[in-house]
Amino acid sequence: MPRARNGDRGDRRWSAGRSLLTVALTVLLAGCTLQPGEPAPRAEVRSDDAVRVASFDFPESQLLAELFAQALEREGIEVRRVPSLGSREVVEPALQQGLVDVVPEYLAAALAFETLGDPPPEDPELAAELLAAELRDHGVRVLEHAAAVDRDAVAMHRPRAAQLGIETLDDLAAHARRLDFVAPPECPERAACLPHLESTYGIRFRSFTGLPPGLPIALALAADEADVGLMFSSDPLVAQHDLVLLEDRRGRGRPEHVVPLVREEVLEGYGEATVRRSLATVTRALDTGQLVELNRRVAEGEDHRLVARDWLAGRT
Repeated sequence: MPRARNGDRGDRRWSAGRSLLTVALTVLLAGCTLQPGEPAPRAEVRSDDAVRVASFDFPESQLLAELFAQALEREGIEVRRVPSLGSREVVEPALQQGLVDVVPEYLAAALAFETLGDPPPEDPELAAELLAAELRDHGVRVLEHAAAVDRDAVAMHRPRAAQLGIETLDDLAAHARRLDFVAPPECPERAACLPHLESTYGIRFRSFTGLPPGLPIALALAADEADVGLMFSSDPLVAQHDLVLLEDRRGRGRPEHVVPLVREEVLEGYGEATVRRSLATVTRALDTGQLVELNRRVAEGEDHRLVARDWLAGRT
């Protein structure tokens, strides 16, 4: 197994993941309705035959999960939504342990997580094959991926970047020790985040602050409360808050294609052809431009469920 090559690094990650998973499942078992201080009821994790569609803790993932959920429902499959379950350190163990059934993922990020940071290939087909091999023993299948791509990107407020003359990550390296960086809390452990910046560009910031992905980071940059932050390349908040994405000239073209990961039990229970057909309704039609537009609508206040329904209405 790949984890054995990385010694206690993998043990620490999975230990932390199990702790986070315990907290997340407390909320899951309580139907996501617990009040502060209220104890979670004891219950079986599996109490019905509904397919549990989970999302990560940022809006795009919730939107993608809703697209998959509604696509399954159109085939008559009962769905239970598990929104914003947490980071990949929480969601992937939940999927592999059979506590949730369907997760919208990104090829390269999921593969790097499973191999503890091994650089993913640039070819999405090869990345999908390698990811499928990693997940096979966990009862998880990798279905057809979309053309839509969303990569991590280093961002700055445009006036601040212009003031310092920064357009690329090479430019950033000359200033980084005087700059403050904000990113999701797991960034220091993610191979494509701080480790990539440090090993590839020698970038070491004056400080790091962990913030939830998306809007909190965009607001911190726009208010000049931080100098540099991690954003998603498909996030409309980049344009809305006058941010600029720095060019990663040495980085690999990571194939961060949207892809559904599905428990084998779901394919067997509802028919593999049926499940594949329903989710392919999304993945065969969704490209990056459409993903950006759907994200924009959600960011401007539209309900992600209605946005998903409108988009699916024109698909058969």
